[in-house]
Amino acid sequence: MSLPFIDISVLQVLIALTFIAGVIFLSWLCGIGLERSFLIASIRVFLQLTVLGYVLRYVFNLENNRSALLIILECMVIIASVEAARRQEERSAGLVISLLVSLNVAVTAVLLFLFGGVLQGDPFALPHYFIPLAGMVIGNAANGSALAVHRLAGDIRSHRGEIEAALALGASPYRAVQPYLRSTVRTALIPSINTMMLTGLVQIPGIMGGLLMGGQAPVAAARYQTVVMYMLPFGVMASCLLTALLISRGYFSRREQLLDI
Repeated sequence: MSLPFIDISVLQVLIALTFIAGVIFLSWLCGIGLERSFLIASIRVFLQLTVLGYVLRYVFNLENNRSALLIILECMVIIASVEAARRQEERSAGLVISLLVSLNVAVTAVLLFLFGGVLQGDPFALPHYFIPLAGMVIGNAANGSALAVHRLAGDIRSHRGEIEAALALGASPYRAVQPYLRSTVRTALIPSINTMMLTGLVQIPGIMGGLLMGGQAPVAAARYQTVVMYMLPFGVMASCLLTALLISRGYFSRREQLLDI
C-alpha cells in the first residue's frame, strides 16, 4: 500500500508556531524567563531551515556539486565549532581550532567508512544522503565535545592538587590528567548510550521518522536508522577524545606546570 505524503505550506508552518506561543506563555506564566530566548530561537529556526532548503535545492540540481557540498560541509563544521566554544565559560581561539580539527576528523572518518563500506556509493552522487548524514554526525559530535570541554575544565579545577602532586612525582601532563580524560569522555558518551537504549522502544528518531512520513517501507526505514545509531557514537567518541587531548595540553605551560584556569 502506498501511503500519502503531506506537503506542508508556509501557512501551516505558521500555524505550528502556536506550539512556541504556548511555550512562551507557560514560561511567562511560571516565571521561567525564557520567553525572549524561545522567540529568537523560533525565528532563527524558520530562517535557517528555509535558507537551507533553497540552498540544498540549488546544490542538488548542480551537475558538478562536489565543491559546493564540501563548502557546505566545512561551513557546518565551522558553525558547530564556534557554537560549541560559545557554550564554555572560557573561550579562546585555541578551543575553536581544537573543535574544528576534532569535528573534521570525526565527520571525515564516519563518512568515508559509511559511504565506502556500508552504503557503497559515491557521496557526491548522493547529496540527499551526504548532507543529512554529515549534519547528524557534526551535530552530535559538537554536542558531545562541548560537554567534554566543560567537564574536563571542571575536573581539572576540582582536582588541581592531585594533578600537581602527580607532576611533582614525575608524571607527564598526559599521565596526570588521564583519569579525568577518561571520565570526561565517559560523561560525554552517556547521552549516546541512553538514546540507543530507548530507540525503538520509546523514541522513533529522525531518519526513521522521516522515511516513514515519506511513505517508505517500515523495515527499510528501521535498517537505515540502525546504521545511523551505529555511526553516531563513533563520531561522538572520536571527536570527544581528540578534543579532550588537544585542549588538555593547553592547561600546562611549556615547563609542564599546571596553569591557573
